[in-house]
Amino acid sequence: MRKKFSKIISGSIKPWQIALVGWSSFAGLLLLWVPLMFYFDITKALEEKQDLFGDQFLVLNKRVSVFGAFGLGSPGFSEEDITGIKAEPGVTDVGSFTANSFRAMAVADFGNAGPVMKTEMFFESVPDRFMDLTPRGWRWHPEDEDVPIIIPSDYLALYNFGFAPGQDLPQISQDLAKLSSFQIEISNGAKSRVIEGRIAGFSDRINTILAPESFILYANEEYGDGSRRVPSRIVVKTSDSATLEKLMVSKGYETNKEKLIAGKEKGIAKNVLALAMGFGVFIMLLSLGSFLQFADLIVARNNAHLRSLLYLGYNHKVIANKIFLRMLSFVGLSFLLALIGGLAARSYLQKFTVGLIEEPRFIPDTSAILIFTGVLIGYLVIAYLNVRRQLSSLN
Repeated sequence: MRKKFSKIISGSIKPWQIALVGWSSFAGLLLLWVPLMFYFDITKALEEKQDLFGDQFLVLNKRVSVFGAFGLGSPGFSEEDITGIKAEPGVTDVGSFTANSFRAMAVADFGNAGPVMKTEMFFESVPDRFMDLTPRGWRWHPEDEDVPIIIPSDYLALYNFGFAPGQDLPQISQDLAKLSSFQIEISNGAKSRVIEGRIAGFSDRINTILAPESFILYANEEYGDGSRRVPSRIVVKTSDSATLEKLMVSKGYETNKEKLIAGKEKGIAKNVLALAMGFGVFIMLLSLGSFLQFADLIVARNNAHLRSLLYLGYNHKVIANKIFLRMLSFVGLSFLLALIGGLAARSYLQKFTVGLIEEPRFIPDTSAILIFTGVLIGYLVIAYLNVRRQLSSLN
């Protein structure tokens, strides 16, 4: 019987037809396998850089006009403004900055090593869910003896590479800066309080001096001027910052241009990967269609032989299994070539992702392997059921 099925496969189908089916299966699997591997490689790399293919954080403020300089404009965001931004496509959350309404003075006393240094300070706070780091001890209570603050990484860089070299001063690392402390005098003219301040961390997301929200609310209540101010800045969490651009232009909002450009590039990268994945699925479906037609062609061209076997008492399921096992060798070879070819293509293309994927791995992500294996299994199950259907119709 084995020789009979070999004759059915090899005698009724021309070699170029077999080669065409094998090539289409190989191309479909390869064009799905390569984008699938890169999708998970790039997504994981962006996750590690806290720049996931998901949400981005943009700090918005209103453009300062000539009238605003004379106090005639509205520099803050009203509830209506915030509601309108929340309704924009892609916006998942909006948070308001809370600024200090009290007077704050930083005092650094170096004792005999130098003079007492004083400078006016300002503080802002945002809800913790919008911060890129929440250092230990960030939860502040009125009975605490010190208050942690977070400063932008750019501030320390400006000192180390701008101010310090020009003044012949030593550079300061982040770890050393965290060891320093200073006093903060908060007051409203009638009463005051001195509290110890310490640098708890450095932010790459928010370009302001951050203090715990509980501290700002307490100090505004106890030492503020009593005024109720609308937020002058807001932070927007969005999955597609490009959708905000039209609103920003029409409303006169501003943000960091580099982050907006980065959001557009991220959106383009998502679309390109999605297009590549979609194209791979399309080609794979075409190859599946040709494979199913190949099975139909085998059954149609050997109709008389197969009917004879059925009349002799052979079960149509047994015949279907034999035919499918012979065809499986084509799929297995196509899968093996696609697997090797995809790994080779990934290894070659990784040189174009230098700086994005810092430590490329030879073994693809587990999720990519599982999805690709699942697609192959589905591919084979559909093909097998089609052969069974064809033999069942003859029976």
